[in-house]
Amino acid sequence: MSILHNRQDRRILPRWRLSSKASHSSEYLSLKRTSQVVANTEQALIYVADEFDKQPTIGVAAELISSSMLAGKVDKANAAVEFVLERENDVPHNLLRLAKSLSNTAQLAPSEHNLLFSIAQTRHLLRIYPRNPVLWSDMARHYASIGNKQRANKCMQAALQLAPNHRWILRTTARFLVHQGDSIGAHKLLALHPRTRHDPWLIAAELACAQVAGRAPKYWRQAADILRINSVAPIHLSELAIAVAMMELESGERKKAKKGVNKGLIAPTENTLAQVFWAKENRHLRDGFKLDELVRSAKDAYEADYQLNISNGELLLALESAETWSEDEPFAARPKSEVAYVASILDDYELAIKMTSEVERLGEDQDATLTMNKTFAILSSGKLLRESHSSELDTLRDKLLAVVNDNNNSYHALANLGLWHYRYGDIDQGRGFYQRSMQVAQKLHSIEASSLAATFFAREAILSGDAAAGSVLQAANELAKKSKHKASEFYLRKLDALMLNPNMASDILTPKSAVKYMKVESRLPEFRIEKTSTGDVLWVPSLKARK
Repeated sequence: MSILHNRQDRRILPRWRLSSKASHSSEYLSLKRTSQVVANTEQALIYVADEFDKQPTIGVAAELISSSMLAGKVDKANAAVEFVLERENDVPHNLLRLAKSLSNTAQLAPSEHNLLFSIAQTRHLLRIYPRNPVLWSDMARHYASIGNKQRANKCMQAALQLAPNHRWILRTTARFLVHQGDSIGAHKLLALHPRTRHDPWLIAAELACAQVAGRAPKYWRQAADILRINSVAPIHLSELAIAVAMMELESGERKKAKKGVNKGLIAPTENTLAQVFWAKENRHLRDGFKLDELVRSAKDAYEADYQLNISNGELLLALESAETWSEDEPFAARPKSEVAYVASILDDYELAIKMTSEVERLGEDQDATLTMNKTFAILSSGKLLRESHSSELDTLRDKLLAVVNDNNNSYHALANLGLWHYRYGDIDQGRGFYQRSMQVAQKLHSIEASSLAATFFAREAILSGDAAAGSVLQAANELAKKSKHKASEFYLRKLDALMLNPNMASDILTPKSAVKYMKVESRLPEFRIEKTSTGDVLWVPSLKARK
């Protein structure tokens, strides 16, 4: 069994969202009481607004909307937004989409998520306003989301040339360069820019890019000074405080790291929440920050919400938040990989294979964990038959045998070979491969991997009628208790039912059965007393909530 999380390091790199969404974020807000190199965006906004007042046209409206977004003052484009919305049938679709995103009443249509459609509409809008940097950034994002790196790079460079001093464009470009595999270029962009030393948002990105690139950060001292002086609002310091805290955590300065995390969580961004939650799960950062409450109340915290749901064993909610996260970052491989991970646990192998194929389409270097997870999904789906897919099956087996001695992927390959032999080869060999996989995982001190291997070892033993199925299932349950791994616990509840009713496999091992075998602890105590100004109130959950 090899469906595992990708445990790669996470850095607090800038988010890369569409301009229509990013313009509402705190990243666009101006700093207070800081000297900085600024783009001439406000003067441009005043000029375009005056032009629109004199002669309102679709082209000038598009320019006014984009200028207001660059200046972080979208309210200045209200008249232009209404102008566009009133001419819904005459304006380019992407301009209409942009206007709707800035309106409090207009709703976006589901079809607007289609990437090829978005590319066509953004291109059309660029013909009207070719010097719009945010549109070029959006176009780069669209191309990156379909794996067209060359065109994405040209578009992002155009955006940077048009707005070389704009904070959001700089951060977005840096994020793009890291995505393209040029982390050194991303770090140089920020380290050499004159605005960076004065801007906590840019310094945070510089520190993160330095970590990815394996370089020393240039603005470490400035970061410490800004955090000590507290001359700007906490929202502007959140990502910087966490970037510094993560570096201190890795260097063993846990007390300093905790202090930085507390500062970063005063007014956290969703990116901050995701980073802290990752550190708690992967860097043994002790909790005590009320992360659950912060994540549940945060806006657009899709990644953090996924992390919270998966850690709590809320697999259906985890799948939903992972899919939303993937839609929010269509160019990124990690959210798609997480969708595939949860889908496999839920026996939704069609979705798992689809997501892994989408990652391959992005053109990124193939991750070994993802490759193993795809192999697991293909074999588990039951769609390959020995009679009609002999060549494909032999190829899969040979690929697995080729990486059995790879220290990083050995237990993945061994578990998949166990699955392969239970389904298409010899049961004794299948049992042997699964046992070796568990042994290797335990030597690597990965009780989670050992627990998952044992879980799917038990599944294959039950399905094949292996006489050892009962003892294998018992061992899997014992490992799951030790690992406290929610995914194994969930799946073992399915296997307990399967052991009693092996002829019900098609009903039990299906995504539709997930609700039946889900067991999630309540986030609130069953009974609680709340003190109010009028006296104590006893809260009792309804019978429906306790079912």
